[in-house]
Amino acid sequence: MGKKMYGLSVIILGLSFTGLAFAMTPQERLGKSIYTDTAFSAGGNQSCQTCHHPSAGFADPVNRRTLTPVSEGSDGVSFGGRNAPPAAYAVFSPPLFWNEDEKLFIGGLFWDGRATGRTDISGTADIGGGATGDTLADQAKGPFLNPVEMALEDEEAVVKIFKANRNYVKLYNQKYGNIALHDTGTIYDNIALAISAFEKFDVLNKFTSKFDAFRAEQAMKNQDVSLIKVGTPVASDIYTTDEIQGLALFNTVPDPTNKVVGAGCALCHPVPFTGATPAESVFTDFSYDNLGIPKNTVIATLAGPQDTDYGLGAQVAILETVRESDLPTFIGNDGQAVVTSEAGKFKVSSLRNVAKTAPYGHNGFFLTLLDIVHFYNTRDVVSEGWAAAEVPENVNKSELGNLNLTPLQEEQIVAFLETLTDGFFER
Repeated sequence: MGKKMYGLSVIILGLSFTGLAFAMTPQERLGKSIYTDTAFSAGGNQSCQTCHHPSAGFADPVNRRTLTPVSEGSDGVSFGGRNAPPAAYAVFSPPLFWNEDEKLFIGGLFWDGRATGRTDISGTADIGGGATGDTLADQAKGPFLNPVEMALEDEEAVVKIFKANRNYVKLYNQKYGNIALHDTGTIYDNIALAISAFEKFDVLNKFTSKFDAFRAEQAMKNQDVSLIKVGTPVASDIYTTDEIQGLALFNTVPDPTNKVVGAGCALCHPVPFTGATPAESVFTDFSYDNLGIPKNTVIATLAGPQDTDYGLGAQVAILETVRESDLPTFIGNDGQAVVTSEAGKFKVSSLRNVAKTAPYGHNGFFLTLLDIVHFYNTRDVVSEGWAAAEVPENVNKSELGNLNLTPLQEEQIVAFLETLTDGFFER
């Protein structure tokens, strides 16, 4: 069976989530043009695509090539303080909310959730214009005005660049009506919404990985891939033995009492079950976690001294609005209030295309997939010599840290993760 037939199998099984055959709308074409236009930066040298490029799974290709943890700004001197997350599959992250049953904040974008996608919360939504009610659009506003990213002065500077392009104005008018009748804030919001429309398009959300072909194959055999555990018999013409074993370890929750060895990755990166929706198929539960990642001293070398990064916990006003209550806080080392229960937590990333998005972690601490898998496995093993967590509060000690995986099993998990790269077949 060839690759084209694998793709056909996926479509037959109802796993074709988006509409590759459809042409872009004016709004999507506008968003794509802005996304790739370097004019929208102070130095006229950077676009959204500069740090979110298809060649790197819509993360930073320079970081991938050089294993630099953070991205260089438009001025050629400044660097950001966090690793650029992939833009692919970000569309499926819901607006930030509090899940009372699980006692977790879920959704939003950026590593710390400040692009909330809400209309009632301050944060990224306040960077020019108003709240859009769209997580991708809220996120799109951030880099334009960030002084160490695209570094434009204000929303008026962005709109001025936009208006100077006749094609942009033409596409804008087709979607939003006469631009001459709109104020700067409205135009700025619509620019962000156009970028969001493009980022929702199929080119960023393909679902064409080897995993998707394997999932379709197994569905034909009435095998639900989310239920493949260590010891589950699996026959496949698509996956290798190591890839199958890696998936089984990924799904299996370790149980030392009963001598069950597994990695339990699917607890936070759930494997899509047969019939899962697109949002259930991107290998994240959209929550936040403190993995105990050490401070990355390389960032200070590039960007200057860095305060402790408290992640989600630093978004006090946002989190208190979501919870509709005052939350217990402490004062961090930079003098700001930090929500105690969320200190050091960062977004649980999608694993789609993860093999193309090195380095890993919110601060790019891990240079390879094997590095971060080994950390998950051995973080709490003293002889491994891992540095202490940058934020000791809330470190997840129940689901990782001493999994007792062998080096071969770590490599098998990596082999599975490498099957999540799009492009194995064409739709």
